Amino acid sequence: MNCLKMLTDLYRLKKNVKVSADKMRSLQDGKLRKLLRYAWDHSAYYRTAFEHTGITEEQLDTLPLSCFPTIDKQALLEHFDELVTVPDLKQENLREFDAGEAADRKPYQGKYHVVHSSGSTGKPGYFVYDEDA
Repeated sequence: MNCLKMLTDLYRLKKNVKVSADKMRSLQDGKLRKLLRYAWDHSAYYRTAFEHTGITEEQLDTLPLSCFPTIDKQALLEHFDELVTVPDLKQENLREFDAGEAADRKPYQGKYHVVHSSGSTGKPGYFVYDEDA
């Protein structure tokens, strides 16, 4: 990670230390709503899941979090390709990458770190994150 970016991020985050509880809840809610909109716009799975429970795009900014559908590991594994919001990430490609590379491998596609579950419940689950994450 770039040192200047790290210091900038630290400064930005430190500003939140002294905010009131109400302000913090408001900041958190804003970030949650942004995330829900991103999921609606970029994840076929989440849009379908939201619509299936009767959630419309207009309600994304007002419904309490308890109204949104949850997901478990099994659903994540079954619907990975529709869940992921990056079109070039596919579960089968991640399996092939994981099987063919050494433990000290370079990141997948030069930018993604790939980790997997043990597979104790069946197939291993793949989890992907980039440098910012």
